[in-house]
Amino acid sequence: MFSSYKDKRKICGGRSAVKRSYTEITQDSRRTAELSSPQRKKIKICRRRLAMKRPFSEVSQDDHKDQEMSSPERKRRRITTNTEEKVIVLPNTSKETSCTVAKVSSKGTRPCTVTSRVPNIWIIGDSYIRRGEEAAKKEYGKNLGLNANIQWFGKGGMRWGGVLPSFYAELANQSPPDILVVHAGGNDLGLMSSKKLAFLMQRDLQQLRAQFPSMQMAFSCISERQQWRHGKPVQINNDRKSVNKFMRKNVDYIGGELIEHLYLKFYNKNTFLPDGVHLTTAGNQVFLTSIQSTLDKILQRSSSEQRV
Repeated sequence: MFSSYKDKRKICGGRSAVKRSYTEITQDSRRTAELSSPQRKKIKICRRRLAMKRPFSEVSQDDHKDQEMSSPERKRRRITTNTEEKVIVLPNTSKETSCTVAKVSSKGTRPCTVTSRVPNIWIIGDSYIRRGEEAAKKEYGKNLGLNANIQWFGKGGMRWGGVLPSFYAELANQSPPDILVVHAGGNDLGLMSSKKLAFLMQRDLQQLRAQFPSMQMAFSCISERQQWRHGKPVQINNDRKSVNKFMRKNVDYIGGELIEHLYLKFYNKNTFLPDGVHLTTAGNQVFLTSIQSTLDKILQRSSSEQRV
């Protein structure tokens, strides 16, 4: 009987243990069920915020590493950052001059003297250029009043075929110019067709463009005259207009500028000398003003490109 009683107690104790474990399981399931409520969402949001704060903690760790660096290493860093400077780069031109510019660093600005060069300009052409050189010195002073070094190569009676030989002859003695101005072709009108003359102009200027891509060019249009050497004035004037119109359309292909003389009119008596070809003092002033304004525009554009 006693043994059977003990057995009954063991059996009852086992059943109670099973009941306890079942109740614990049900309580855990209830807790997990409660976590699916809005509180569980709050836990997820908190975890996301902690993940977002991790990069900031990494940055703070880098700052602690910098602070843990030895003092000589920190000094080296300061020296390297202070020695970084920005220097103003001046355009690559020909004539050397000295000027003062500023170097910008973390310590501030400090002036320094560097060597710069002003642009070199060649003006090649017929008697209009030869006479224009003398008038330019009286009207504008040296170099047409521009910040440039201008050289004049004018020859009376020059035809277009003499442009390239004059250019290469001067090229044997010095470096090519930064800007080339050509005024010729008027003496060829009447001796060849306008189409042929325009073709020769375009071909020669494209040749110079291919050989000297950094050289800028400006073509000075054939201006009006009262008298022409070869042919009737009406026919020659029409050929002049055709050549200028062709060059106006094609000057962009050679990367150049067009100089137009819109205020030189054949009917203006104050503009021409008695021969009806060459210009008076007033006429030279109008002629040179067109060249000077175009050169000034080219120089300003090149300087702005260098700054950028």
